[in-house]
Amino acid sequence: MGGTVVIVVWGGCLGILSWFGLCPPAGWMIYAAAALFGAIGLLDDVLSLPHHGREGSGLRPWHKIVLGTAAWALLVGLFPQLLETEYAVPFSSYLVRIPGWLAFPITWFAFNGSTNSMNLTDGLDGLAAGVAILSAVGLVVALPGTASATAVVPLIGILIGFLWINSYPSRLFMGDVGSFALGAAVAVLAVDGNVVFLLPFFAAVPLLEAISVIAQVGLFRVTGVRLFRMSPLHHHFEETTGSQRPFLLPTATWAEPRITLRFWIVHALFVAIGVLAAR
Repeated sequence: MGGTVVIVVWGGCLGILSWFGLCPPAGWMIYAAAALFGAIGLLDDVLSLPHHGREGSGLRPWHKIVLGTAAWALLVGLFPQLLETEYAVPFSSYLVRIPGWLAFPITWFAFNGSTNSMNLTDGLDGLAAGVAILSAVGLVVALPGTASATAVVPLIGILIGFLWINSYPSRLFMGDVGSFALGAAVAVLAVDGNVVFLLPFFAAVPLLEAISVIAQVGLFRVTGVRLFRMSPLHHHFEETTGSQRPFLLPTATWAEPRITLRFWIVHALFVAIGVLAAR
């Protein structure tokens, strides 16, 4: 539950900035999103404690979706401007006006998809924290002068400090509270910054992790054959012990720090494309 430290320290930073009139109201909107979804992750972590975090303990996937929907609905109720926006078309200067009835499912998918995908990404020491830093930096660069982006700068600094002790071998684990909070922060930045259609670039590695899980489970249920050695995707490249079940895709065996670093590189490339697509 190390992500609790990130949320608390970030809230303190925003409080200090507000005291000096440097934190715009949109900054608290991002923090509210992170805190609401972080609370879901905190509940999941607490329920997992008696079972030592074993697979299947804690909240079920449908529990997370239901609670995520409630958190998203509360967030939209507090900040209705999240449904009143124009979305940028990638690699163009065009803006598409989205009616409220259509913005409703789009933003729901953005928040729940981003939070659950970031949760799947948090499986190796430092992976999710590094990915979140790259996403936040990319969104700040893509949205210069945006009020909401200003509040993310302290979060970037906090995550860099967190990564110092979260990198391999980790001495403090982020937990679901951190991954859910960071996923929500990335989502609300994209929605409020009118670049929700670019979210696949700024959340590329989490998206790939989620797709790998969906593909693995779907193919296995239909054919009984595994696509990856393990899912989410980062586990496909991990060294494993014991008997190997057959799987379809070729793989390599890398040390954990190498997997993390290479996933950061891939994510950085996608984030750079996202920045270019937003210009």
